[in-house]
Amino acid sequence: MDLTLTNNSFQNFNLPIKIVESLKKLKYTNPTQIQSQSIPPLMEGKDVLAKSHTGSGKTLAFLIPLLAKISTQKSTGLILVPTRELALQVFEQVKKFDQLGHICKSALIIGGTPMYPQVKQLWARPNIIIGTPGRIIDHLDKKTIPVSAINFLVIDEADRMMDMGFLPQVKDIISCLPKEKQTVLFSATFPPDIKKIAHTFLNEPLLIENQEKREKPKIKETHVEVNPNFKGDMLQKLLQSESGTAIVFVKTKHKTERLAHMLAKKGFKVGQIHGNRSQNQRQNAIKSFTSGESRILVATDIAARGIDVFNVSLIVNFDLPHCSDDYIHRIGRTGRAGLEGKAISLITPEERGLWQRMGRVSKSISF
Repeated sequence: MDLTLTNNSFQNFNLPIKIVESLKKLKYTNPTQIQSQSIPPLMEGKDVLAKSHTGSGKTLAFLIPLLAKISTQKSTGLILVPTRELALQVFEQVKKFDQLGHICKSALIIGGTPMYPQVKQLWARPNIIIGTPGRIIDHLDKKTIPVSAINFLVIDEADRMMDMGFLPQVKDIISCLPKEKQTVLFSATFPPDIKKIAHTFLNEPLLIENQEKREKPKIKETHVEVNPNFKGDMLQKLLQSESGTAIVFVKTKHKTERLAHMLAKKGFKVGQIHGNRSQNQRQNAIKSFTSGESRILVATDIAARGIDVFNVSLIVNFDLPHCSDDYIHRIGRTGRAGLEGKAISLITPEERGLWQRMGRVSKSISF
């Protein structure tokens, strides 16, 4: 994906030479709009409240200033993200800089993995700690995080954190950190909770809104009305009639297990992701899905908000989500990078009202 959206150069930001060289090696030449807007004030030490969508280059927008501070002064950053998958994506980005320029040490602190290896990472005094709120709280309780050293806080995907119920944990984490710190908050939208956090925990933040126009996804939306007792049969017909990879969304962890086992028995190559799966299981499921080893991924909404996989041909809402925002997040897993995608929702007679309240007017299809 080409993220070169401005005529500026990273060299104009007076970055340490190690970082500039690493950016060149990683083939990052010109900053995106959100990077051009965010990096200068963050380099100056200002707090920032930024509105920017996924895919705009916001990870580098907060990571580059943090790396610059680590290179030139004693700094430790804490990056909070809502899901393990997003934490892994940020961690992999940090590791690239470390491998190229030996700029920093990092620690990945997420659930679904043993505590002790994480404690060992924290004992090594990392410059960057990347984690999910629940596991960060666990380490704060055990006093294994070097709290007093943290002077740079990133709250990424803040609106998703609010949707997923992390607000109380985020507040608890912030209350444990030093008052003297720099804070940056990124969010795709600015709901009231986000603004409340900004006024409470950020110091006279600079408001940045990324005005970059997004290409509208090419997603064909349809729905099928079906008796709830025959949803499984209908799903099989859909998957047999459609080629390419598919993500099937369901409401509960237990239904994810049952549906994945049912599809596997029918001969489909299928993986599954939900909150009760270990981190290794989730990573293996994503790896199998992205490599083409498994064609179908059955998942709860954790996949709608944490997986960045291209070339997904089909989204099936086996269960409708609770609201239109969740629906948009789900179907947004297809039609990415200018490719065409398809989203099909299985609707029972009892769900007609929910479908209408969500404002969906897609064409109905039949089999």
